[in-house]
Amino acid sequence: MLERMFLTVITMSFSASVAIAAVIVARLILKKAPKIFSYVLWGVVLFRLIVPGFIESPVSIVPAAEPLAEYYTLDETAASFNESMDMAVNNLSNQNSFIRIINYIVPTGEAGESFSLYVRPWEVWVPAGTAVWAAGITVMLIWSAVSYFKLRKRLRGALHMEDNIFLADHIESPFVMGLIFPKIYIPSSVSDWETEYIVEHERHHIMRRDHQLKALGFAALCLHWFNPLVWLAFLLASADMEMSCDEAVVKKLGHEIRADYSRSLLGFSTGKRIIAGIPLAFGEGSTEARIKNLAAWKKPALWITVTAAVLIMAVTALVGGTQKRVSTELMGADYSIKEVLYAVTVGGEISTPPPAKYSVTADYNLYVLDKEPADWIRLGSLDFYPLTNEELETYMPVESIRKEFRVAKITDAKILRTANQNFYIVFQTKNGKTYLGYGWEDVNERGQAGSDDTRLRRLYLLESNYSGQVFDSGFLDRSLRETIGKDIQSFSADWQRYKGVEYMIVNFGQDEGFGVFVLTDDRSGYKLLKARLFEDAEEGEGKEFFYSETGQKVMIE
Repeated sequence: MLERMFLTVITMSFSASVAIAAVIVARLILKKAPKIFSYVLWGVVLFRLIVPGFIESPVSIVPAAEPLAEYYTLDETAASFNESMDMAVNNLSNQNSFIRIINYIVPTGEAGESFSLYVRPWEVWVPAGTAVWAAGITVMLIWSAVSYFKLRKRLRGALHMEDNIFLADHIESPFVMGLIFPKIYIPSSVSDWETEYIVEHERHHIMRRDHQLKALGFAALCLHWFNPLVWLAFLLASADMEMSCDEAVVKKLGHEIRADYSRSLLGFSTGKRIIAGIPLAFGEGSTEARIKNLAAWKKPALWITVTAAVLIMAVTALVGGTQKRVSTELMGADYSIKEVLYAVTVGGEISTPPPAKYSVTADYNLYVLDKEPADWIRLGSLDFYPLTNEELETYMPVESIRKEFRVAKITDAKILRTANQNFYIVFQTKNGKTYLGYGWEDVNERGQAGSDDTRLRRLYLLESNYSGQVFDSGFLDRSLRETIGKDIQSFSADWQRYKGVEYMIVNFGQDEGFGVFVLTDDRSGYKLLKARLFEDAEEGEGKEFFYSETGQKVMIE
């Protein structure tokens, strides 16, 4: 449990670091604007530091971080999987049974060794990292508690003035203490003319609930103590909080008090400063910056206020959400052609219309559907191909029949070569888009990247037909036909989310077995992990074997 919390915090800290950098840049732009605008921006950072889940945004500049906590689990042994397999197959809706199935059919070691869905290199240091992280939090909390009780001791004998205001002899600067019922403590050495400024300043803090926001900020600092950017954010946010409060006091009491107010601040700066990180009490800091800010303060022009408000909304939109997580691995799906990007023409016309649909099955066979409702035609099996963007460019030399488009970095590509020198290539890009190209190559130069005799006739941008779809038995049956070697009728599916990945277990008819598929986050694509059949199930012999995604049959004794 603690390890998962640690990895979740690391993921959050990564995303928050981008937000902190953006707010620091915006803060520089807002240098001449009222400090309340800068102060408000830090709320976005605080949100990212303390809230684990984030809203996906199409305009976000914060990349979708890998959810590390979802992959960290304790290993189980193969023996425990064998003991529970019969129960798991008969009760697929049970989460524990599902976990046993997944771990059983996706082994990472030999029989008798530990099994795990994902074994990441960093898992060896997760326990040590968690211990250091927890120790750091403990040290910060102890330090804060000790500081708090020392301060409470110094407040003994404080004189109650009025309402929630107290005078104390053994403090050097004013501060607010308490979360639910905050009290204002003022040094007994302050002059009468300073009291009005001090009380107004501290009351404004309380009115804005700064004492509670500061406590949340300190909690975030404890969680992310290992991140230097979070320390910087805490200090800058504290400074903006104080300066915005100063401006509010000057605005309320009048422009002419700035000189006396600054002199009062300067007097407090010579004393010992109250530790600003104590969660139940915080004092005033950043004296030099506050005095300079007061000296330069003037009522902002309307255009400055409007510009600052627009910038706040823009920064919030850019860093308040997270980029949508997209699959950069080619997944199986039935695809419609969204757009024809490139086509060789005859007499200025495309010789034949595009087919109705293509299908990349979950076990990577390519099918085509010329016209609906005709049957799917299998074209062949797709194999891995190390396609690069530069190589793709050489396949489309005729600029006059090519639309203006840009293909993002290719991350996964597969190729199907036919007997008549034609080829199909399907690839995925880092922005989650899927493309299919159809072309011709010289049979004598096959496999030679960048061959001058390799040309595309068509390039399509594909669109999955499965976004949000629950169950498509036809596609799943087609995805198992070549791997298993016979027709399989899938009749039910059970979705489970495990370690941040969504899986689907499909039952085959008449207790013939089951297949396990991995899905993209939006269920727009599928990949077959393993299929398990009970051979001669009708005769009760109970022989079992796996079919891997490469079609290799693995017997189980």
